[in-house]
Amino acid sequence: MLALLAVGCGKEVRQAALPWVPEARGELGAVVARVAGTPIFAAEVAAQAAKTKKTAREALDELIGFHALAERVRDRWPPGDEEARTLRREVMVQRFIEREFEARTRPEDMPDTEVRQIYDGSKHSFVHGRLVEIAVLQITLGKNPSAEKRAKARETALALEAHLKKIKARTADDFQRVATEEPWNGQRVRAYHFRQDVDNHAPYSSVFSAAVARLKKPGDATPLVTDDLGLYLASYIAEIAPRNIPFEQVRGEMRGAHYPRWRKAQFEALHRTLAAQHAVELNLSALAPPQATAAAR
Repeated sequence: MLALLAVGCGKEVRQAALPWVPEARGELGAVVARVAGTPIFAAEVAAQAAKTKKTAREALDELIGFHALAERVRDRWPPGDEEARTLRREVMVQRFIEREFEARTRPEDMPDTEVRQIYDGSKHSFVHGRLVEIAVLQITLGKNPSAEKRAKARETALALEAHLKKIKARTADDFQRVATEEPWNGQRVRAYHFRQDVDNHAPYSSVFSAAVARLKKPGDATPLVTDDLGLYLASYIAEIAPRNIPFEQVRGEMRGAHYPRWRKAQFEALHRTLAAQHAVELNLSALAPPQATAAAR
């Protein structure tokens, strides 16, 4: 902004006067000072103090100084040279963002409905039964497996169980390595690492949950578990106790965590809305191709 003032001082340009005093808006708060009729609002002082890490009075003094300088070039406004016009546009855009956009996209402006939607989408993190973190080796049976296919899969799973005991494989890394080795990698053996809700039987079946629920400490392992979808060997890693945290208890924390993303989405929506109100012409062929740009470097 000071650069714009310097440009204005360097060359007198007489043009039609533009409104100088901004329109008062309720969200800007009370008028704390006036410089030649131009108001300075409480919200502006607070924003300046936060940006500069100074006291409210020091921030107010800075704003008063800025407006006093602005009065010095008031009769030269708006500036006429190209550089000044560019700076003027940048200043006006910044002012628009501060007074029109930021004033309506504070953390408290993020609707509860959107925070609730985020909570509902990740509700399993706040409301769940006993979660047992496990490493699993699984042989999937597929749809409508034949008796012969089931028997073959069980034979493989029993051999795999004996192998795990022999090498004392218990960790997720152990299971992942075994799944990539011969002969298991050619026999539909897959390794997984996840948390099983043993009270609500998710994500795997109640049969699987019952077996996992009996695991209590690192090193514990299930015997071979079979249900309609496959065969499993699971090993205990850790667990999380049951939780039942209501939305009201985490609303503030979730709003703080997701506010930056929400604010960015609001800005992008504003950008799309404004762009849709104007004709935009593109000449993408004029852009330098990536290889040319790389060569220039």
